[in-house]
Amino acid sequence: MNIFLFEDRYSNNFYPLSLTRPVWDLRSGCFSLRERWEMFIGRHRPDAPIGFFTREELVPWYREENPGLRINEWDDARAGETVLCINCAAVPDEAVFAIPPGTVWTRRGQVTAACVDAGLLSGSAGTIDERLGGAQGCTVEENPRIKLLDYIWSLVDENPAMIAGDAEIVRKAAARLISAPPGVTIIGDPGQLIMEEGVRIDPLACVDVTGGPVIVGRGTVIHPFTRVEGPCSVGRDCIILGAKLRAGTTIGDTCRVGGEVEQSIVHGRTNKYHDGFLGHSYVGEWVNLGALTTNSDLKNTYSNVKVNLQGQRIQTEKMKVGCFIGDFTRTSIGTLINTGSSIGVACMLVHGGCMAPRYVPSFSWFMNNQLSEGEPLQATMQTCRAIMGRRGAVMTPAHGAVIERLYGVCEDYRKAEVRKWKDRSK
Repeated sequence: MNIFLFEDRYSNNFYPLSLTRPVWDLRSGCFSLRERWEMFIGRHRPDAPIGFFTREELVPWYREENPGLRINEWDDARAGETVLCINCAAVPDEAVFAIPPGTVWTRRGQVTAACVDAGLLSGSAGTIDERLGGAQGCTVEENPRIKLLDYIWSLVDENPAMIAGDAEIVRKAAARLISAPPGVTIIGDPGQLIMEEGVRIDPLACVDVTGGPVIVGRGTVIHPFTRVEGPCSVGRDCIILGAKLRAGTTIGDTCRVGGEVEQSIVHGRTNKYHDGFLGHSYVGEWVNLGALTTNSDLKNTYSNVKVNLQGQRIQTEKMKVGCFIGDFTRTSIGTLINTGSSIGVACMLVHGGCMAPRYVPSFSWFMNNQLSEGEPLQATMQTCRAIMGRRGAVMTPAHGAVIERLYGVCEDYRKAEVRKWKDRSK
């Protein structure tokens, strides 16, 4: 049986991170949603081929980045063959393997999984969940057991539990683990500190594992006067410089982190090297947060936070929500980011005495306390290439095409938000 992991039509719920990647490439815990499902399926259905579905505009780049993945190759499954389709935002559960043929499971109307004949879907238009919802001859059933991560802040909320659950997977998969050297303070069970060979952790660092495991990937350096609280995951080839990594934090590969980070996800290849606070947030790739950049994750009224997802205000029903920052965005020294802020791709925020807007559309600039449409496309692309070049990376034509297309798609959002800002300033 072929298994297909799909993102559905609600990918905008993971804005702005989903603008430049499939939902199945988002992280929670030590792994991406794709990696977690691959491992889960490998344990329960090791012989099942796995395919992935995303928006067409992302396919060339993701095929280039992941040459071993079958992406948007539905025709591999032929009519008459039963296929299992799983929403990538679903939390892995063995129940998906028990779904009866000809059945579509939903949760509050959103497709979570389906077991159908491939012929019902091959060649159809629309997203996979739209095809499944309209598949003739299928029984649609509400199944509340399958849990969905339905918004970008859900990944942050689930992060502590995900890290704790991933610890044994990492421990078993590691080629060799090492112990902390003398001079490192470990509070709690030393066995809860899981470090791959090649980690350097200096004297006068403190690791508190009383609340959960701390996982550190190969090639990472943890400098003196750093405090790490579990559950926490730090990826490979990172530099942690005198930071306070609070419980529930995931740092992806090749990041440089200082200051205080609390229950947040930094996707990867991002700089937050200086003092400043990041809390209950998700930050993308190739981001640079200037010294003393600080976000709020709690309103002074202690009321629930609303987040703007591409012009639509969504009630999170959460008291603690920080900010969500897209790829290639930069902030100046001293930038202040409000509770529940959504900042798009390739934005520039320069502190001018006021908090930045709660919603900054992709490619916009906030300077001198004014929102503008930012730089022209070619200047923006040059900046993005320079950001990658500082890490020895090169933007491929396929990657560049994603950014260039996005620049045009987001134009109306930029113009509308700039007009609103000017009207308020009159």
